[in-house]
Amino acid sequence: LRLLCLFLAALPCRGLWDDDVRLGIRLHKEYNHPRAREMIEMAAGQEPVRRRDIAYWLIDEAQQLLNRKERDEVGARGLLGSAMVVSRLLMDAETIYTVCSACLQSGALQEALDGYRLVQKLMPNLASIYHQAGLTFSKMNKLDEAFQEYLVAVELVPNYSISYNNIGVLLSKMGRLEEAESHYAAALKIDNHYADARNNMAAVRSQLKEREKEDSVKRLEDSGIHVPHYDADPTDEVVTTALRKLIVEAEGRRKRALNSGVVDETLKRQLANALDKVLASKDAPALFSLSGVLTDLGAFQEAARALERVCELRPLSASAAHQKGLVLAKLGDTTLAIESYKTAVRLNGDMAMSYNNIGVLLARVGNMPGALAWYEQAVKLDPGYQAASDNIAAVHRGMNEWKHLVEHHQAAGKSMVTPQRKEDTAIVLCGYQTEGDGLGPQVARLQHA
Repeated sequence: LRLLCLFLAALPCRGLWDDDVRLGIRLHKEYNHPRAREMIEMAAGQEPVRRRDIAYWLIDEAQQLLNRKERDEVGARGLLGSAMVVSRLLMDAETIYTVCSACLQSGALQEALDGYRLVQKLMPNLASIYHQAGLTFSKMNKLDEAFQEYLVAVELVPNYSISYNNIGVLLSKMGRLEEAESHYAAALKIDNHYADARNNMAAVRSQLKEREKEDSVKRLEDSGIHVPHYDADPTDEVVTTALRKLIVEAEGRRKRALNSGVVDETLKRQLANALDKVLASKDAPALFSLSGVLTDLGAFQEAARALERVCELRPLSASAAHQKGLVLAKLGDTTLAIESYKTAVRLNGDMAMSYNNIGVLLARVGNMPGALAWYEQAVKLDPGYQAASDNIAAVHRGMNEWKHLVEHHQAAGKSMVTPQRKEDTAIVLCGYQTEGDGLGPQVARLQHA
């Protein structure tokens, strides 16, 4: 009975159109009654000059329902449906566009899309309407249709940065990451302060990096390395051939791993498993190359074994002894590393690097005077050896030997291609103050010295 009274009260009566619309809104909100739309349409039909006001009134009422703490999307969609009917009677593109935007917010996607299609007919060159249609298709998960709408938008307005960004989002969802990256870049080229595009660019580049790592791992796993198998004791020729092939394959995989940033743990294990077999080879250069691959992979124990075999085959090779010392130092075996370096300098007295490395190991165990003697020998062999020269300075600083430090810098300055001026020595020494080594307060003494 109450509904009947409301309906009878809404019968046409000129001058009471506000009450008619208000009653229709009430029917929408309280009952979602199907006659509500009919009443509002009838009121708008009999008062054409007020259709725009009626449409925006309905939009405002719908927005209030959407902004409530308890959001009423059902009631809002009913009101917006009536607003769309009124705006179609008006056939005003701006009003229809506004209703569509509210429909999109309420989740009435099909109603929004139908309205956008109508606006496209009324204003076919309006880029934003194609962008909004693309956004609607995207929310409907119709990516291909959304893609086409965005393309029309950027064709109409080439500097439409938001459409470029949204195309990038679609391409990312499709897995076309490289294309997505280029569209984010286009959006940023138009607007360098576009935060969403910048964030999306960072995300897609991270995805590309991860995908490259995954692809690299798969390529490395697919490119299985050949490990020799023998039914009987092989000849040296057979083992050497297998060793050389192993090195070629391992080098290729190692380089691919380095380029992609992937640590090839599988290769490390495979080489370690093959090591017992290939160590039977008498090809010292090939074994030396294999030790280099193992060292790069961090397989220091296996590298040391390969170098031990090289030193056995070439007992007069100073470079093999030096490399063995380097690997043993990485393993933390200071004593054996020093012995290996000493073997290197005994075989070749000109290996300044071996002298320096012995000094480094002695300094590590606290033998500063011993370290200093080896550093000085390294510099004597190679006056331009900067690392050894810096190590000498470090020892003097550590032992508070300021006068010797000055003398060292003066001698080092003279050995330079462009000789160091006297005043430069004090400047260099003043720089040590920033390192926190306590030299700064001694500058006056140093200048006098």
